[in-house]
Amino acid sequence: MDATQPTERRSAAGTSTMTLVVLLLLCASAAVTACGGSSTTASNSPSATITSPSASPSIVPAAEPVSQWDAPGSASLAQTRAVATRFADALTAETIPGAGLYAKDATFDYWASGEIHEQAAAAIESVYKGAAGTLDWAKTRLMVAPGVVVSEGMLTAHDGGTVSFPSMSLLAVDGDKVAHEEVFLDPGPDTKKAVTFADSAPGPKDTAKAASQAATAVGDAFAAGDQTALRELHAPGVRFYDTELRHGVRGVDAVLAWQSRTPTVELANQAPIAGSGWAVVRWTVRQTDSTGVQVALPGATVMEVRGGRVVRMTLYYDNAVIGLQE
Repeated sequence: MDATQPTERRSAAGTSTMTLVVLLLLCASAAVTACGGSSTTASNSPSATITSPSASPSIVPAAEPVSQWDAPGSASLAQTRAVATRFADALTAETIPGAGLYAKDATFDYWASGEIHEQAAAAIESVYKGAAGTLDWAKTRLMVAPGVVVSEGMLTAHDGGTVSFPSMSLLAVDGDKVAHEEVFLDPGPDTKKAVTFADSAPGPKDTAKAASQAATAVGDAFAAGDQTALRELHAPGVRFYDTELRHGVRGVDAVLAWQSRTPTVELANQAPIAGSGWAVVRWTVRQTDSTGVQVALPGATVMEVRGGRVVRMTLYYDNAVIGLQE
């Protein structure tokens, strides 16, 4: 795992709502689309094993949204680390526009209320340009593998008051350019705490393969509601954060309690994207509301794995679409 932590540019204080975030991103975007497609597994819990975000975060009859993610890029580990550092620095400094980070035909998916899909470097840069000065990305932490970057941090919106919440970007890297960026967050109205990461570095046996295997097993266990398997797959002191929550929890019993409160949904998972000691799982959940309308939601789970067990798990999704706690 490769981690950096640039300094925070602006502190959080006060309150606001998710409306600002959605409107800013929508106004900055040149094209807003709702997409569709669906592959599901029955479940009563969402966390999991990477399902390409295929789901629509809007409370309407939803054709399933389709992620533009194809696969990790072709960059070497050294190239990916260099791009990751440039991305983190530009994100924190609000200099994404003009930083030359994106490939000419790069794609961009934003998974929150009013989802955004963009194609071409200029269109992606326009999203960040429209948000500059009002949205801050701070405390960025990176996990890197060849061709893929996971960037986790706090997104802060300023509109008289201030609201902060965790966000996660997944990048595919080709050469020295970002070929695709995918953003997951929950722009809820309550100020949320920053994610607490694993407190140990991966060891020699904490390979990408081991992380991928653990993440796949966790995804299968959540999909099946298998609490016995979940207890075995999580470290006793696992750190767990559902971005719907204002605070994270600690301990496998807390994870099982969260899972037991999850309403019945359909969950579709994909194979993990993994690096040394970590894995990211994208997924889609669907639920039929009281009026018979099916709602679809994309999300992602970031896991840190040590000795074959998950020591940190963070779920990123928009709670305004489907609440995963009753």
